[in-house]
Amino acid sequence: MGRAWRDEVMFEDDDEWPVRCPSCGDTTRKQIGWLMANTRLRCGGCGAVLGYYRERMARDLDDAHRAVDSFSRGLRIEKSAR
Repeated sequence: MGRAWRDEVMFEDDDEWPVRCPSCGDTTRKQIGWLMANTRLRCGGCGAVLGYYRERMARDLDDAHRAVDSFSRGLRIEKSAR
C-alpha cells in the first residue's frame, strides 16, 4: 500500500507560499515559516505593505492540506487501454 500524503514533505516552513497583492495583482513568494512568524510583508510589485493575521495563515495552510487530501480521495484507478 502507498504512503499517506502527509508522510510526504509538503507545506513545510521552507516551502514558498504565493501571496497575491490586492492592489497591483503581483505575486510575491515567501517561505511559510516566515509568513507564520510575521504579520506584514511588502509587495514585490508595487511596494504596498500587506497585513494579515497569523491565525488566518494557519487556517489557510490547514485548508490546503485538506484540499490535497480531498483531491486524493477522489482519484480512481482506470484500466489501461490495450
